[in-house]
Amino acid sequence: MTEEKFGVPKLAPGYKQKLNPEYVALWESYLDEGMSGKGVADIFGVNKNTVAKYYPDKVWTREQQFEHFQTMRDASRIMRSL
Repeated sequence: MTEEKFGVPKLAPGYKQKLNPEYVALWESYLDEGMSGKGVADIFGVNKNTVAKYYPDKVWTREQQFEHFQTMRDASRIMRSL
């Protein structure tokens, strides 16, 4: 493990091991603050799918992302027409 600019332990690329539950528990505070699963994955050096595997209720699925995109697009169109 190495430490990056964020001061958190980060796995080296290509380094595969079973993740320590205490290490995985560190991710929760970042997700609770509103950081995306991809952002957490970048900080800790894991894949975003790994974050979603451990915290499925805190990481958006592709369907949720697309639904949000459609909602924001529709709202933007309504605002422009006013």
